[in-house]
Amino acid sequence: LGLRMVTVDPHVAKMEKRRLDFPQDQTDGVLVLQVAPGSPAERGGVKTGDIIVKMNGKQVKDSSDVVRVLGFEVGKKIEVEVRRGPTNRTT
Repeated sequence: LGLRMVTVDPHVAKMEKRRLDFPQDQTDGVLVLQVAPGSPAERGGVKTGDIIVKMNGKQVKDSSDVVRVLGFEVGKKIEVEVRRGPTNRTT
């Protein structure tokens, strides 16, 4: 996928709420810390600071959910819903 991520838990949410663009009501999901240039994530439109909330229509609560959806199949297309600021968008 080509990204670094961290599960949004109470500690991460508290630290990130200092950023003006972090949704104040976000309590779960996966925060994208970094997107590798040229990676599938970048080509799909995922950006640093996005919060992954769904993959293939299934809710993402933590990073293990992301790993589970990705599996081991190379080249698989995955629909990713991210929260960017106050709105959700699908990439």
